[in-house]
Amino acid sequence: MIYLFGIIVTLLIASFIPSVGGQNTVLSINNKNITAENLLKLLCMLPMFLISALRFNVGSDFLAVYWNGFQRVQAGINTDNFEIGFQGLIKLLGKISSSPQILIFVTSFLFIFFTWNAIFDQSNDIVFSLLILFISRYYFISLNVIRQLVAMAIILYALKYLKEGKNTKYIIFNLIAFTIHRSALICLIFLFVPKIDLTKTKYLLIFLGALILVYGLNHIGVIRNQITLLLVNSSKYSTYVQEYNSGGYYAGRSFILYQTILNFLVFIMEWYASRENITDDITYKIYLNIQALTLMVCMIFNAVPLIERIYWYFGFIQILSIPYTIKMYSRQLPRLVWSFIIVLFMGVFCVYDIFVMHDHQVVPYVSMFSLH
Repeated sequence: MIYLFGIIVTLLIASFIPSVGGQNTVLSINNKNITAENLLKLLCMLPMFLISALRFNVGSDFLAVYWNGFQRVQAGINTDNFEIGFQGLIKLLGKISSSPQILIFVTSFLFIFFTWNAIFDQSNDIVFSLLILFISRYYFISLNVIRQLVAMAIILYALKYLKEGKNTKYIIFNLIAFTIHRSALICLIFLFVPKIDLTKTKYLLIFLGALILVYGLNHIGVIRNQITLLLVNSSKYSTYVQEYNSGGYYAGRSFILYQTILNFLVFIMEWYASRENITDDITYKIYLNIQALTLMVCMIFNAVPLIERIYWYFGFIQILSIPYTIKMYSRQLPRLVWSFIIVLFMGVFCVYDIFVMHDHQVVPYVSMFSLH
């Protein structure tokens, strides 16, 4: 299968690239040899970029939303209600080529460029970060939910500015992401994450309060319906309201259970990664607080429609946070145990969701060349 081949080649090449704060697992590259390192990074991006860029009708939204949407925008029709930045991109690309394939090519490049460079710049274990990218399904989701995953990639890349205290740069990148997919605006909340200082007891009290709130929302239908109307009727998803109210667009129980258990385990792993005050390490502090938000979002999966879309923004940070916090454990055994648990959880669900249930319809893979 082409996905498996691409993943294996990507991870093999990545193993030769030095990670932040440490060395690669196979070969140390002389820091002076920047050209060789950049070449390896380019080669590392190439396999999954080509798989994404050369696909045709892979993803449930491929034809209806993006292929036909490209043609509608070129014709001056904006029934898709694309964001201003995405519309501008389509109009610009339309001057280069009349084929919608150019949109697939460029959006694939944007997702790969920002995601891979975020990993190269910020991950202390590039191979593990890339593995999480694949088994957490985000790469596969990017083949279908194109605009949002490009926006998420931009946010992931911009996270380094939060760590450096360069909030203005982070805001600029966040607003750029917002012009691609309006949901990216939620990530402005990350500006406050470095300022949150919570003890472990306070975390527990917050989670308990969130559970009580969720229980109330799930058992008081009037409140839940009002939330649906408030969040959905004023948005481009208003046509789905009837399906929301019938339960069609709320997360299923098995999905909720899986995500809640996984994110609880990740939070516990990150919680115990340091015995010191979390303010001593700004990167760890950001990761831990975002993971706490991720877990709280999981708790309201069945109370708010389309909340999974918000969850993705928070969960996407795990590509960087999981390898970082696992390496904070001083002993090898906890590192191996946590790595095994997380890879097992994510890997099994990825295979089941993407390859068995055909979620997002990215399987089977079809190349644009197969049409000729």
